[in-house]
Amino acid sequence: MKKYLQKLFSFFLGVMAINILVTFVVDGLYYEPYTKMIRESKDQNIKGIILADSHGLPLKQNLSDKGIVNVSWGSDSYEDMDNKLQFYLDHHDLEYVIISADNHLLSNYRENLNNLEASINYVNAYETDYNFIDYAYHKYVKRYFSLVSPKNRDIFLARLKSFLKKNLVRKSWEEKEDKLARGERRVRIHFENLRKSAVLSDDLSRMIERCEAKGVKVFGIKYPLTSAYIRAMDTANFGADSVMEAHDCRILDFQKVFMKRNDLFSDEDHLNPEGGKLFSDMITNNLLDSRLSMNK
Repeated sequence: MKKYLQKLFSFFLGVMAINILVTFVVDGLYYEPYTKMIRESKDQNIKGIILADSHGLPLKQNLSDKGIVNVSWGSDSYEDMDNKLQFYLDHHDLEYVIISADNHLLSNYRENLNNLEASINYVNAYETDYNFIDYAYHKYVKRYFSLVSPKNRDIFLARLKSFLKKNLVRKSWEEKEDKLARGERRVRIHFENLRKSAVLSDDLSRMIERCEAKGVKVFGIKYPLTSAYIRAMDTANFGADSVMEAHDCRILDFQKVFMKRNDLFSDEDHLNPEGGKLFSDMITNNLLDSRLSMNK
């Protein structure tokens, strides 16, 4: 019995050590960027925010001099975006909010593939729609007990894989020869055998209604895509733009603006830093045009 208990104790020590390692690595890669944005926003004069998944990341903070803060993050769902929106509406006098209206965002796979354990940091425990158990599970258990969180494990393994392959030279999107096939594979991930999510549609509507209640203008935005992706996507669309148009939101559709510029993309449907910089200027010009037209 004593030997059994010793082995059991050693096993638990090993599990705890692995959990601490994974938690330490993942916290800096995943959770810290969220909490950092919350801390930094307190001293910022913010007129607008950009809410998107990974398609918004190439914009970086190129629009910060215009008072626009980019709070996009890879795999953000509309529920994640709503958590962020509540924070900025409560703490800043916003003029407008720019929400991604990309064709894939109402897909039901985003109901589970999201960042709730990180975005929940934006909402107060006493003012949230989450019940106490869900709130505590997402905010504390999934963050600090990494071995029960598939998301934490995936991030850790991806970081480890990246470290082991750090010396590999990767081709840019412009250099790749199988663009059409890659575009088709990417579109299948976003649309094949999936359905429109009523849950996420409600989340999007609730976001718009929060803004309307505070007199904040909402813009929908569709991010630039490669010609390979657009060709494969064809008319596939889960209808985020339709939800926004039903609330009289203007849609800024940039899907085809860089179709002939493969040099501005990092893959099938994401801009590279140069593309993000050029796109930032386009957003600024369109927002200015919209405000001028509203004041006529």
